[in-house]
Amino acid sequence: MSDHKKLYNIREWRRASIDYRFDNPLCISCKNDGKLQPSDVVDHIIDHKGDLSLFWDKDNWQPLCRQCHSKKTAQENPEYIELKHAPTTIVCGPVGSGVDNYIQSLLKPNDIVIDFDTIYAAISGCDRYIKPKSLFVYINKIREFILTIFSQETKVRHIYIAMYVGDIAKIKAMQDRFEDSKVIILLKDEATCYRNCKNNRKMFNVPTDWLKIIKIWHTEYKKHKTPKDWLVRG
Repeated sequence: MSDHKKLYNIREWRRASIDYRFDNPLCISCKNDGKLQPSDVVDHIIDHKGDLSLFWDKDNWQPLCRQCHSKKTAQENPEYIELKHAPTTIVCGPVGSGVDNYIQSLLKPNDIVIDFDTIYAAISGCDRYIKPKSLFVYINKIREFILTIFSQETKVRHIYIAMYVGDIAKIKAMQDRFEDSKVIILLKDEATCYRNCKNNRKMFNVPTDWLKIIKIWHTEYKKHKTPKDWLVRG
């Protein structure tokens, strides 16, 4: 935090701003637009940049709601991006359903993808379909750390989370961790998923029973009713 930002944390300012908003309960910007919105912030009309005379000059103060204050700050400082809980999309499906390709088709600048397989590949140096069991506990801790960071307020535009589990409870638990999140299920049939795995040379050369894994996903998914707010794509 820069030194002049610390001015907002001192007791005298907190008291002064509360008193000012008590006397000026409405956002001046909204009021000028014919709307009535409570004020949340005492804004400095001219950015004080640490100048104490401008900071304490009440003629340089105005009451704003949080939305108007954020808009004004962004206009004055193009590099400023307010921290917020990023909208989150959790994309689930069995291997071979196209989860990775689906997410890639949606990505825009300043989006991030949290994918256990990709993290595994980055740490192990192996192909994403080869997962040394000795690293599992470490990769899981890294993934948990990343999830914790981005479930809080952040500057990213959108978060995509890839999940290859069919357990409704586990998917719901992930959704509960992220505000403003939605779930998309890629419900491809077993034959289609297995055919996609066979056609992927890297996957087919890995000594893994993909059909068994696909069947387990479908079995888990069918155990419970899909929540109504989840989007299911066939």
